[in-house]
Amino acid sequence: LLLCLLLPASSSAEQKKPLSEYSDADLERLYKQWEESDPDSEPESTSWKSPQLDLTKVPDLTDPTLILQHSSRGQPVPLIVRIAGAEGRDSVWLENLSRNWQLEMFNAHMETTRRVVEDGTVQLIALDGSQVVKVREYLLAQPNCYSVTIEGHTVLGRGAPAAEVAAAAAAKAKKTEL
Repeated sequence: LLLCLLLPASSSAEQKKPLSEYSDADLERLYKQWEESDPDSEPESTSWKSPQLDLTKVPDLTDPTLILQHSSRGQPVPLIVRIAGAEGRDSVWLENLSRNWQLEMFNAHMETTRRVVEDGTVQLIALDGSQVVKVREYLLAQPNCYSVTIEGHTVLGRGAPAAEVAAAAAAKAKKTEL
């Protein structure tokens, strides 16, 4: 019984001794213990690296959004959404509208984060780049969505005036003819 009481006391006294009293053997033993339990000494995992882009799986190589969808799998992709009819409305209305969109997308298994950038503009971030096309199509179908911009490419939504949509479609058709 006496031995059991003295043994823990000696190890705690050894742990509490000042650094200046450690011998070279003590420091070497501590270094070896530290190296054995150090998680950084393990080889790095490459699981975080994204897989190589296989262009044969992209159905339309002329659509930059589809290329973005396949190349950014597992990475966040920002979208800028302009809201139609936001002029003259308060920020609470814009917050509620964007929150409802985010909730509906979450219910459809599309995870996003959102923040109001300025009056009439919301930034959504698709947390998985492979879902960016689904998020874009959902937003474009909303009656209050004026436009969605992904990586500099803007697409007009249902909330845009019909004349602008027709002009954009004509410009796109003219561009594809060239």
